[in-house]
Amino acid sequence: MALVSPALAQGNRDFCGRYAANMAGVGQGAVARNPACLDYNRGVHGDYRLHFDWCMRSSPQAVQGAEGNIRRIVTQCTGNAQPPRPQQAAPRPQATPGTVRFSGTWRWSNGNVLPATFELYPARQGEAGYCYGTGGGRRCFDVRYTLQGNSYTFTNNGTDWFVMTSPEPGVMNGRYWHRRSDSSRPPAATISMR
Repeated sequence: MALVSPALAQGNRDFCGRYAANMAGVGQGAVARNPACLDYNRGVHGDYRLHFDWCMRSSPQAVQGAEGNIRRIVTQCTGNAQPPRPQQAAPRPQATPGTVRFSGTWRWSNGNVLPATFELYPARQGEAGYCYGTGGGRRCFDVRYTLQGNSYTFTNNGTDWFVMTSPEPGVMNGRYWHRRSDSSRPPAATISMR
């Protein structure tokens, strides 16, 4: 039995986390544009955990091949010349000109409060970024959002959901559901930003 060093194991988790976030985002975008694109057998779906688990069992070469194949399938399915290509989860990209940044807190149902930021990238319409936590516990994600009225809806992994609303310029409020199955149940956290 081969032993895997903790650094190598963490590297695999990071690699697979980026792959899963990207492919879940690509799958969600494709299905939002054309529901007939949904195809779990060929990897076109928004289930972060399925993408991640498959990646952890596969070679880096197989993962890179799968990413290219999923993007080709999405291109054919949606009729786009090039499917959207989400940014990797780390490191954070430099803000593009015109970026609108909000800072505030997540207020969890258990009373915990967590600092967070939310950025909209107008030059890359439909893309945003958010970060939460502090210091070494800070996590950042780039996401593709769906805009309906003044509500931005997105997920970072296919199962956790956010609804952010801008009731007035300079204000962004939101709700977060961990593993949402029913949006009528109370959110796990409320988000308040300016």
